[in-house]
Amino acid sequence: MTTSLLVGLRTVVAGRDRRPAGHWLLAWVFGAAALGSALLVHDHLGGIELVAVRVALAATVAVPIGLLPHRPLVAWRLAMVATLLNLPREVAPDGLSWPWHPLQVFVLPASVLVVALVHRAATVLWVALLTVATMAGHLAPSRAPAVIGSVVVLAVVGDQVRRRIEAQRSLAAERQLTAAEQERSAVLEERARIAREMHDVVAHHMSMIAVRAETAPYRLSGEREARDSEFVAIAGASRAALHDMRRLLGVLRSDSTAAGSTPSPSLADLPDMLAAATASGLEVVLAAMPADAVPPLVGQAAYRIVQEALSNATRHAAGASVRISVTADDSTLRLGVRNTAPVRAVARVRGGGHGIAGMRERAAALGGTLTTGPVVGGGFEVYAVLPLDAASEVGRTAAVSRAQ
Repeated sequence: MTTSLLVGLRTVVAGRDRRPAGHWLLAWVFGAAALGSALLVHDHLGGIELVAVRVALAATVAVPIGLLPHRPLVAWRLAMVATLLNLPREVAPDGLSWPWHPLQVFVLPASVLVVALVHRAATVLWVALLTVATMAGHLAPSRAPAVIGSVVVLAVVGDQVRRRIEAQRSLAAERQLTAAEQERSAVLEERARIAREMHDVVAHHMSMIAVRAETAPYRLSGEREARDSEFVAIAGASRAALHDMRRLLGVLRSDSTAAGSTPSPSLADLPDMLAAATASGLEVVLAAMPADAVPPLVGQAAYRIVQEALSNATRHAAGASVRISVTADDSTLRLGVRNTAPVRAVARVRGGGHGIAGMRERAAALGGTLTTGPVVGGGFEVYAVLPLDAASEVGRTAAVSRAQ
């Protein structure tokens, strides 16, 4: 507190002034008021024979008025000097006591108000105290309370207005910062979603290509036409993988919403994916499929979970058969992907490890659960439970996030 008061006193005496924020028209208004005040004071002091003295006294009233919209603290300092000014009898008949013009009574309170609008509370406190003390020493006791009260009221009003303006500016800055953080969070969330999509797409396509290439010598022994068609199928799968990668990379590179409007896969596309896997030599059985349509978000998540589980089975359980079941009731969608034990050993692949984590993230995003683990006989199972009613809420939340 003491330090703040000392800083305020130093600012009042010789500190740096602040310029109020205002329209250029306001400066012209104060300039015209200063010129009119100078003329009034000059005419009012007609009893002083020296023109230079009348001009100087007029300037001491007019200059602070003109400086108020530019340098309010400097204007207050000049008004204080004018308040303390007294002329000897040799210069002014019967001396010159303050206020030598009625306008002077309004210049100091006006300067206090403008100073309070731009300076800190400690500075305003010193300005108000010095103004009250100076004016109280010059005014008649009957007039002093009203003038002093007006100075105090103006100082308090100006300080409160300044505080409110600063609070509004701070609030606006916080809103901009919050909006920027929300936008950044939305961008990061979208990039994470695209990364999961790319992982699932690339892992699935590459797994199918690898399986077809590895099993081709066993499936197509001595059949030239079959080998040629197999290479054509592998080339088609490679082009499909490149197409999906280009689409996802296009979403990352584009700021428009057109890139993200490509239809996403759903449960209706699951038979096509399984047919392609069967064509590559895998033994895949679809035990059950829901008869009714499921919400798009749930269907997309289920498709990607089955896709990733199937890719994992082809990579880690070579030659195993895979059984897939998808069932739904009024509230949940349940899907299971179980593979038998591998027929032959497979080489360990370094790196990776994001497949199961991605499946769990997809299930958790809808409020569902996903469990994985080995089964009796050496196989492995992925089992997910996805609530159907959570999809609408997730969709509304995503739409609100994009709108904000």
